[in-house]
Amino acid sequence: MRSIITLLFLFLLASNVYSQNQWTQTSNMSSGTDYVRTLANNGSGIIVASSWSVGIFRTTDNGISWQQSSYSGPRVFHLDCAPNGDFYALANSTSSSTIHRSTDGGSTWAQVYNVSSPNNFALGGGVIFSDSGYIIAALSYTHGPTIGDIACRLVKSTDGGLTWSFFRLLNGGGFINDIEEGPGGIFYAATSLAGVITSTNGGWSWNQTTFAPYTASIEIRDNEVFAGSGSISNAAKVFKTTNNGVSWIQMGLAGEPSVETMHIDSDGNIFVSLDNKTVHSSTDGGIIWDSFSNGIPSSQLVYSITGDLDDYLFAGTGSNGAFRYGDKITGISSNSSVPGDFKLEQNYPNPFNPVTSIKFSLPSAGMVKLEFFDILGNRVSEGINKELPGGVYSYEFDGSGMSSGIYYYRLEYKGVFQIKKMTLVK
Repeated sequence: MRSIITLLFLFLLASNVYSQNQWTQTSNMSSGTDYVRTLANNGSGIIVASSWSVGIFRTTDNGISWQQSSYSGPRVFHLDCAPNGDFYALANSTSSSTIHRSTDGGSTWAQVYNVSSPNNFALGGGVIFSDSGYIIAALSYTHGPTIGDIACRLVKSTDGGLTWSFFRLLNGGGFINDIEEGPGGIFYAATSLAGVITSTNGGWSWNQTTFAPYTASIEIRDNEVFAGSGSISNAAKVFKTTNNGVSWIQMGLAGEPSVETMHIDSDGNIFVSLDNKTVHSSTDGGIIWDSFSNGIPSSQLVYSITGDLDDYLFAGTGSNGAFRYGDKITGISSNSSVPGDFKLEQNYPNPFNPVTSIKFSLPSAGMVKLEFFDILGNRVSEGINKELPGGVYSYEFDGSGMSSGIYYYRLEYKGVFQIKKMTLVK
């Protein structure tokens, strides 16, 4: 009987039943109901997240664990990372707007700007790390005399974020939800009342483009500028311009609710979260859109997305903390030799605690999928899901977040499967 169960289990693994990628919840930050308003990453394995009522947390192990940073206090509504790896946090309370900076990977934070904002109920803004060497931050706030009167302060730093000074007041456009530097050094701002506005002189003066609807997000892809919008019934919710905002092209998601956030990764893949609590993706520049919500509870609105599809994506939700998606491949090393056969080797060491190495050989280029399962057939991790050239590879597997026990790993290459067993002992 035991041999029959084992054969059935191995058949299920080989049948590709569990191959569907999906979002998975990371560990808790401050509680199981974290509202993660914003996320940022430094491209080197550090992710920082705003737990709205507590402060800023960071992870260095892809969400297996989160550590609280030195920052606590006003609500952080925007996190960003500079090209040199410094993190910036824009925050506000009902009495002030602040900027904080971290130069040690999000562990400790120092306040670098503080301005009084009485009776402030506004959110929104962003940071531009200009190619010209200075930094511009946008801070939306309640201008008054009524709560609905919203303006935006632009503040500027010319010494790498150490000190800041007031630069420009933008009034009449409502919230600034996002701000980016596009091709040719042109600044683009997503506003609630004036659509997309642009500046060609470093943020000093601004002009309205032909795109006038409420705009939630601006993203740049090469020489294209994408805008995520709302409030246009039955029209597309993602648009792009290739001529500095003179004209805009509809890119899809017609008839959908408003865009909450948009993210373009380093490979040009586009991810959009909508107000109906769904996420969509496009790998061809916005022509075709696919549902990308699998694994995120239908009750959760995604407020922020960061990361890369060929590594890990992270999404911040309204009451379920952060989720993770992707096939991390940074654990792979290879050599230049090309073997004659496809082969999966036994992991070493085995048993292991908590790290082990898995070697495999590919005779030619092809799609490779490496997955890990528990003894009941539940997929516990996806290691690789990517096309690789022919060669001999070594993948480092980390079982830090798993319990002791027997696990199986399965390698798929050009429709052929090989499976081996490994034992984690803690």
